[in-house]
Amino acid sequence: ELNEEEKEIAESFDLITSKPFMYIANVAEDEANIDSENFIKLRDYLKTYDPHAPLIKISAKIEQELSAFDEDEKITYLKELGFDSPGLDRIIKAGYKLLSLETFFTAGEDEVKAWTVQAGTKAPKAAGKIHSDIERGFIRAEVTDIEKLFEVKTEQKAKELGYTRIEGKDYIIKDGDVVYFRFNV
Repeated sequence: ELNEEEKEIAESFDLITSKPFMYIANVAEDEANIDSENFIKLRDYLKTYDPHAPLIKISAKIEQELSAFDEDEKITYLKELGFDSPGLDRIIKAGYKLLSLETFFTAGEDEVKAWTVQAGTKAPKAAGKIHSDIERGFIRAEVTDIEKLFEVKTEQKAKELGYTRIEGKDYIIKDGDVVYFRFNV
């Protein structure tokens, strides 16, 4: 275990061993929704030697089969196997959590775009991901939770129902925010 000064020195070297790890166990198709003896050994080992690292269990065979299905068939097949989502989705979510990343969205008439920021990012800094002028001239952010937007279907309806909030420079972007940045340069 390193003290604070040693940690600071070690971080300056940007060593791969200082990076967070995620473990992915590729298991047989018939072991995808059970904890086999080998998986239990791996899980117990990681609890001892890397307790904060996520361990994701997938079956590459099942993932390959899923790639041939349409969306409805995927959902049905996954439910039959006892899963909520495909392995790739679980890996991505675990990776985002491990790296403290969050996604916010911007939407125009023609497109919706996802932007990734560190957890705890304030609105002006998030706006800077889009363009430095937006960060520099930030006035406010109009924010709607994506789940509420899906529920009501339109930005106008979200505003009418009070689901859209006006946030200032100290607002911390949350995962799933749909944001319209107001700015002036």
